[in-house]
This record gives sequence, C-alpha cells and structure tokens, in this order.
Amino acid sequence: MKWNKFALRKTDEEEKQYFGTDEIWSEPVPDSEEMVLVSDGVTIWLDEWYSDTDGANLMDSDALGLYWMPLPELPKEVNNDSEV
Repeated sequence: MKWNKFALRKTDEEEKQYFGTDEIWSEPVPDSEEMVLVSDGVTIWLDEWYSDTDGANLMDSDALGLYWMPLPELPKEVNNDSEV
C-alpha cells in the first residue's frame, strides 16, 4: 500500500463551469464516506473523506498537505482445528 498526497490542482474551463471553483482535489482521492488512514508525516490517524455539493474534504481535518491510504484488508481467517 502506498501513501497518496492530498493536493489541489487548477480546473480547466469545463470543470470550472461544472464545479464552480478554480481548484479541485487532484486524483486519487478516497470514495465519499470512506474511512482512511491519514498522516502528516509524524502522526497517523483515522478520518472520513466526504464529498457533497459544497465540496470535499476530510471530516475532522483539513486535508491539504496531508497524506492518505485506504485501510488495509483484514487477513482471511485460517481454521487450524483438525478433525481426528
């Protein structure tokens, strides 16, 4: 798994008309309502990404300049019970 940086980029004319803003988040970004690992390079924490008609950001932090990655998948359970 790799860390992705939250960064803004300038919108083109079509995006500017659609989103009504000069900048949007550069891909990749998490899916809306996805819980992700977030880091400032020192600390790691959980936060939720949201997007709606007012924009997109982390629920509890300002994403700009931070890094994120999806939560790792849990390992599949291994049944070590043996039948006699």
